[in-house]
Amino acid sequence: MAVHSRRITYDRERPFTAWFFQIAKYKLIDHFRVNGSRRGVEIALGDEIAAEFREETLFAHLDIDRLLDQLPAKQRELLRQVKIAGKTTAEAASESGQSEAMVRVSIHRGMRAIGRKLGFANDEK
Repeated sequence: MAVHSRRITYDRERPFTAWFFQIAKYKLIDHFRVNGSRRGVEIALGDEIAAEFREETLFAHLDIDRLLDQLPAKQRELLRQVKIAGKTTAEAASESGQSEAMVRVSIHRGMRAIGRKLGFANDEK
């Protein structure tokens, strides 16, 4: 109902998800206020939610997904596991069935490919 009642505030020039999550953030904070949650919890929750759903953060997630989608599936998955999810190369190697050295090489190649797409890589030797 909140989304429906606030649809007049939606700007088509801006991403829908950012607008939607702002409404959801405030509804969640209101819920905790009404149900008598402690003030410290509300502030911490509000700050945490605000950080996750800022427009810049949402755009960054979309940009990362677009860049990763251009890589081969194995490289993409290893980059997600190690660089985004924070797993070790040993954990990623055991899950993928590759050696740690191959995982490191694959991650390095994936990062280099992304760097080239962004114009940051220097391929001169």
